Amino acid sequence: MEKNPLPIYRIQDFDGSKSRELDFYYSKFSQHLAKHKFIQHPHKHDFYIVLLVTQGKGKHTIDFNTYPVKAGSVFFLSPGQVHSWELSQDSEGHILFYSRAFYVEYFSAKKLWAYPFFNTSRNPPFLQLSTKCTSAILHGFKAVKDAYEQDFCMKNDLIRNYTDSLLILLHQSYFQLTTKEHISSPDQSNLQQLEQLIELHFTEHQPVAFYADKLHLSQRQLNDFCKKNLDSPFTEIIRQRLVLEAKRLLTHSKLTIGELAPKLGFMDHSYFIRFFRKKTGMTPDQFRKRLLKSPF
Repeated sequence: MEKNPLPIYRIQDFDGSKSRELDFYYSKFSQHLAKHKFIQHPHKHDFYIVLLVTQGKGKHTIDFNTYPVKAGSVFFLSPGQVHSWELSQDSEGHILFYSRAFYVEYFSAKKLWAYPFFNTSRNPPFLQLSTKCTSAILHGFKAVKDAYEQDFCMKNDLIRNYTDSLLILLHQSYFQLTTKEHISSPDQSNLQQLEQLIELHFTEHQPVAFYADKLHLSQRQLNDFCKKNLDSPFTEIIRQRLVLEAKRLLTHSKLTIGELAPKLGFMDHSYFIRFFRKKTGMTPDQFRKRLLKSPF
C-alpha cells in the first residue's frame, strides 16, 4: 500500500481570504518561504506558478532536472510537476499562483497553452533574464501586486489582465534569450492537443493510431510532427512520459515494484523492470537506492 504520498497543494492551502476568493495568490518570495515551511520538501501543485528571483542563490529541481537559482532567474511550473529547492537565507523575489479556471474565465485555454514555458515536452521551465529584461518583468509583477492588494468590484478582471500582460512580457523574453524557435499556429494547436491527450492516456499504452485518429492525422504524419517539434518519434514521447512518472513514484512513494507497475499500465512487472532499465540504464530498485544517497 502506498504510504506518505507526494502532497498535491491547492492555492487555498497557501492563504485564507484573498486566495479563496480569487483562486489566485501573490507574495514576496521571502515572505512566502518564511510562512510556508512545508514547501521545502518535494511536492506538486494543481495550479500554475511564475517565480522571479531577485536576490539569493541555490538550486531548483523540477521533475529531476536541476536549475541554478540567482538574481534574474524565472521559473514556470504547470499543474502536476514535482519540484523542490535549496535556497540561501537571503532569497527574495516575487511569486504568483493561478488556477486554470481563473485564467480561462477571461482568456481562452488555447492561449494559456500557447505560452512556451508551460509546454513542458518541448521547453525548459526556466529563464535567466538579462538586467534590461528584469526591469520590465519587475514592473509587471508590481502591477499584479498592486491589483491583488486592492479591494474593488473589478479586481479579478484587473489581476487577470495584469497577469496575462506579465506572461506576454515573459514570452517575449523567453524567445529573445533562448534558442527556441516559434512554432507555427497549426503546429502549436496540435502540440497542445497532443500533450493533453498524452496526459490523459499515457498509462493506457494506446497505439500510435489512437492518438493520430484523435488529431485527425495519419500515423506517419503524427510521427513526422513529433520529430519536427519534439525531436523524437511519437513512441519515444510516450516512453519518456512513462519513465518520468515511474521516477516520480519511485522517488515519492513506498509502492513496491509489483504495486507500481500496474499504475503505469504494465501488467507484467518483469517487463516494466526491463523497460525502465533500457530507458535509464538501471533497474527501478537501483534508481530508488541511488536516491537514498541523494539530497533530492
